[in-house]
Amino acid sequence: MKIIFWNTYMRSKPEEVWQAMQSIESAHSEIDIWCFSEVNPDLQKLLKKERMHLFYCERSDENTYRASTEHGIMVASRKPIKKPRSYMLSELKKRKGIHKTPVILCEAKTSKGNITIATSHLTFWGAATNNARRKKERRKLLEYLPRNKAIFGGDLNSVILKPVVWGLKDAGFQQLHKGMTWRWHPLRKLAVPFFLQLDHVFATPDLIASCKVEALDSQPVSDHRPLLVNIS
Repeated sequence: MKIIFWNTYMRSKPEEVWQAMQSIESAHSEIDIWCFSEVNPDLQKLLKKERMHLFYCERSDENTYRASTEHGIMVASRKPIKKPRSYMLSELKKRKGIHKTPVILCEAKTSKGNITIATSHLTFWGAATNNARRKKERRKLLEYLPRNKAIFGGDLNSVILKPVVWGLKDAGFQQLHKGMTWRWHPLRKLAVPFFLQLDHVFATPDLIASCKVEALDSQPVSDHRPLLVNIS
């Protein structure tokens, strides 16, 4: 069982994302479950055209005013997705609409039996006004995540102060990857020459020994590195 957690960048060209997906599978064989964030409508259309099964939830936050691009989180697979469902972690009414942060869960059959795969894209960490919203997201997230046979990953927007990480560890989850996953997007004029860790993967203790996580080489279409989880 192979899972990818990847923020593909909301303004990315879908054809380039698809080419990157094919390159990943060429190097690592077929990916069973793709967990995406910042998915735009054009990428959805292309993956449907490629006969992939999709489960999508709209997502937006305080940062959305910078970009008119619609985007959300999504699970994709070449096989039917088992028991897909979503829950809302937070909603905030603003002048330009309702800002939403959902979490998606689905099931998958592995050599270790059925497991739950969950993904989300939490509220941007930079604005002080987001603190209360992030606290609510952390609390709701722990309500929905199973405490056994579960893997959770995504862009958690947690860098230095990591209350999200602490909360997950307090609930029994263990962090599978520590390393830099994000850099300033190469298409922007100002490029930050270092990486930060915004993307994380966690698993319940009963899956830790079976999981191996690798941060893949950064694709030119996104400012985030894909995280590959291999469950043996």
